[in-house]
Amino acid sequence: KIQNGSLSKILLCLYIYIYFPYIYYIIICVCFQYLHTHYFFYLCAIHPTPKGVGFSHVFVKYILTTIEKDLSGIDLALDSPDYNIEHIYPQNPGSDEDWPEFIDDYINISTYKLGNLTLLSKKDNREIGNKAFSQKVKVYAKCKFEVTKYIAEHYFVEWSPAIICSRQHFLVSEAVKIWKVSQLATK
Repeated sequence: KIQNGSLSKILLCLYIYIYFPYIYYIIICVCFQYLHTHYFFYLCAIHPTPKGVGFSHVFVKYILTTIEKDLSGIDLALDSPDYNIEHIYPQNPGSDEDWPEFIDDYINISTYKLGNLTLLSKKDNREIGNKAFSQKVKVYAKCKFEVTKYIAEHYFVEWSPAIICSRQHFLVSEAVKIWKVSQLATK
């Protein structure tokens, strides 16, 4: 027999599990005191976040703006109309010549990974659109967001699936430091 209020809790858990599986796993891991850096990396960084599945844009903005605040001290509003999420390797890439490191197998996998996403002003995002990385990186270098400038400073030569994984590792490491995840289980 389901008690009063239990059904709504079950439905909420089911909703989170279906529409936000990464959040669900993080909640479960925290509840079971098992959210270690390597497991967080496994959940957030290795698995792609295809369109309509995985991280919502709000959750991605939350992660990136929190990392930005830690890097630069700038506290950004999640609902700000001034910036949005940039797909470094675009959702709709131009020609294969612009993105030679990506083959068909990596297109869907790489596009929606956390390591392929960054913050950018809406104006700059419209201007660079689906251009080649060599053109995008020039805009990133002048960007006001440290999390985006980091790309220009550390990955300025090329953008590839391997570099996306490297950047994901950096972002997850920053997130674990910020939220002091291992300390959550001891409190």
